[in-house]
Amino acid sequence: MATKRRKPAEAGDAPADSEKGKHKVLMTAGTIELPKQQAALSLEVHKPAGGKLGTLKVSRGSVSWKVGNQAEQRLSWEKFAALFKDKKEQKLAAAGKKVRKAAARKTAAAKTPAEPDKT
Repeated sequence: MATKRRKPAEAGDAPADSEKGKHKVLMTAGTIELPKQQAALSLEVHKPAGGKLGTLKVSRGSVSWKVGNQAEQRLSWEKFAALFKDKKEQKLAAAGKKVRKAAARKTAAAKTPAEPDKT
C-alpha cells in the first residue's frame, strides 16, 4: 500500500489532526559532537496548550531534566539506561504474571468436573 507524503508545515499552519495534543520541542545546539565536558544539547519541551514543561539537557557525561526554578535532576548515562531497563523488566514481569494467572484459570476450569445434565 502506498503512503501519502505530507507537505512540510509552514509557519502559521494549523496542526494536523494527528499532531493535536502533541508537545512542542525546541532544540538549541552549540555543537553536534559535544567535544567539551561542559557542552550540552538543550531541548525545551512545551505543553500542547502552551507554556514550558521543562528543559532536557544531554551531555557527554549525563542527562538532566529541569522544571521551572526547581533543582536540575541529573542522571549518569549508566543510571539513565538502568532506569529504562528496570521499567522494561517490570513490564515483562507483570506480563508474565498475567499469563501465569490466565493459565492457572484455564487449568482450574479444565479440572472442574462437568455438571450432570438435568433433564
